[in-house]
Amino acid sequence: MNKLIALVALVGLTVWAGCSAQTASVSAATDDAAEAAAGNVAAAPTDPVETETDAVVDAAAVAAVEAAPETPKTRETPTTAAPSLLIPGGVAKEKPVADASQPDAEVVVLETARGRIVIELYPADAPKHVANFKKLVGDRFYQGVGRTFHRYEPDFVIQGGDPEGRTNRAGSGGPGYNIPAEIKRKHLKGTVAAARQGDNVNPDRESSGSQFYICLKDVPFLDGAYTAFGQVVQGMDTVMKLRKGDEITKCVLMPHSSVVQE
Repeated sequence: MNKLIALVALVGLTVWAGCSAQTASVSAATDDAAEAAAGNVAAAPTDPVETETDAVVDAAAVAAVEAAPETPKTRETPTTAAPSLLIPGGVAKEKPVADASQPDAEVVVLETARGRIVIELYPADAPKHVANFKKLVGDRFYQGVGRTFHRYEPDFVIQGGDPEGRTNRAGSGGPGYNIPAEIKRKHLKGTVAAARQGDNVNPDRESSGSQFYICLKDVPFLDGAYTAFGQVVQGMDTVMKLRKGDEITKCVLMPHSSVVQE
């Protein structure tokens, strides 16, 4: 009887020892796994761009973009002005003129070594100036040797129309008369206006008989002080290239309808 009790006790001790060993192994494995996990978190990359998850997202985004239907392209409107050449059927205006007066039936075409310039005239605003300008053009006053642009002010104006343009008296010449002021139009880029003497000797602001200038930009501070009578409607690129000493090789009147398309 005593032997049987001793045998049962021995078996129970063995079982308990095995369970304890198994529990210790599980605990150790759990601790090892926790340590490994902690090590992996510490070593994980901190830059999200480099993670596999983000790589998958990026790939998905690229796939979505590639699979999306292509948006139809709209036709772009050309913005480059037509070349400053007189062509059959006329040439289009380079830009609309702010002062919407009815233009004259004729335009003035200036030929220079830099290119061609087309000027629209506005008799409703400055009838005396337009009539005088057309008369001088018809008389070939503005063309030939010595008929130069005698003044160039960068980012301001280019000025010509002085028969003394090639002499040391440039800026003082003219046909021998002045024109009463007809101050109305604004000074925009490409505006053609009449030069004159200063207010101290010319309080009525009469214009010189032949000298004119072309604005190289909008010049609002000249508004209300000088008579503007025309606008460059073709060849502003030529105007921007003009410099002191450049000659007007030819200057003619042409029908507006044959040159300018609205």
